[in-house]
Amino acid sequence: MTRREIREQVFILLFQREFYGREPFDEQKETYMETKEWTEKDQAYIEEHMAKIMDKLPEIDELISEHSNGWKLDRIGKEELAILRLAIYEAKFDEESLSMRLSSWQKRTAKTAVLLL
Repeated sequence: MTRREIREQVFILLFQREFYGREPFDEQKETYMETKEWTEKDQAYIEEHMAKIMDKLPEIDELISEHSNGWKLDRIGKEELAILRLAIYEAKFDEESLSMRLSSWQKRTAKTAVLLL
């Protein structure tokens, strides 16, 4: 899997998490992971990435709350919240190189700009 594909899977899991409580989500995550045909390496990376995000979730949500003037977390759309969480985790806590993240963000921004035109 490419890095982009892995990030999409992490986004899907973050999005799904909003619909389930902590324990039911763990079951849903396992079911979702079993339905895909991934290499062990890809599955391990996705699960590790999710675990790291979940560990930092209180800090991430605090950052979102601090900077979203007039918006509580429960008022932010589930898709947007998942995107914010993933982006903040990658920008603030992920140990990957900055150049890789910037390159990926530039590609997504360019793709979005083309779609908006």
